[in-house]
Amino acid sequence: MLWGQAARPLSPEQLKGIEEHKYSCRGSSVCEEHLQKFWSWSLILAAVCVFVYQTLDALDGKQARKTDTSSPLGELFDHGCDAISTGL
Repeated sequence: MLWGQAARPLSPEQLKGIEEHKYSCRGSSVCEEHLQKFWSWSLILAAVCVFVYQTLDALDGKQARKTDTSSPLGELFDHGCDAISTGL
């Protein structure tokens, strides 16, 4: 709405157009067929990768404490590796 203009209701033609509108999510890209196959498995792969990352991140600290090889430098190194691997 522009300054100084009052809000106008929709015209009958505009209302009819809204009522008759049908949304279509069908793509028209040349790569559409290949991209649909990609998205079907990529979300599952992402979930599996996050689970593996979190599990291994938790286990390395437990292993260091269990073998009594933990140190402040190792903890700092672990946090640095986690920060780098999160971006990957």
